[in-house]
Amino acid sequence: MLIFELLFIISLGLILLLICFVIVITFIESYFLDAPFVSTEKSIIDKIISNLRLDEKSVLIDLGCGDGRILRHAVIKIKSMSAIGFEYSLVPFLLAKFTSRCFKQIQIKKTSIFNANIQNATHIYVYLYPKCLNKLGEKFKKECQDGVKIISCDFEIKNFKLIDTIILDDKLSKYKHKLFIYNIK
Repeated sequence: MLIFELLFIISLGLILLLICFVIVITFIESYFLDAPFVSTEKSIIDKIISNLRLDEKSVLIDLGCGDGRILRHAVIKIKSMSAIGFEYSLVPFLLAKFTSRCFKQIQIKKTSIFNANIQNATHIYVYLYPKCLNKLGEKFKKECQDGVKIISCDFEIKNFKLIDTIILDDKLSKYKHKLFIYNIK
């Protein structure tokens, strides 16, 4: 009996060690990538979704979708639209796949944002650091159709014509977030 309890405790310890290892590797990986996992605050998600101005024909792409919360909220609000999330880091990707599993309108793909297929997008949402956004600028210009709206949370994209800046004033948020809206023409 004591041997089984000891084996159970050792097995449990190894499982916890493996989980910690995966989480640590994911966070280390995210710092070496151009887009570390930083989730959007829940208190501003509805405001972001309403400012995306989505409709039934929209195809929303979230580059670096993290746990997929923007995509889920969008398809809850507009049921017949399509949403695609691209996430490279393992743990956020698995979270997004798991939490989006009940939404047939959402696809989550594990790939680099620089290799993502964005050609069918009508809207692209990004919450990425400026260095990464500026690298994506050429991709947007080359691959996006005319009329695609690019919405960046908190950071501007250099050399892009800004259409609108929206301050997301929210008392629950720790920060004063901004949305920068661009249109590919």
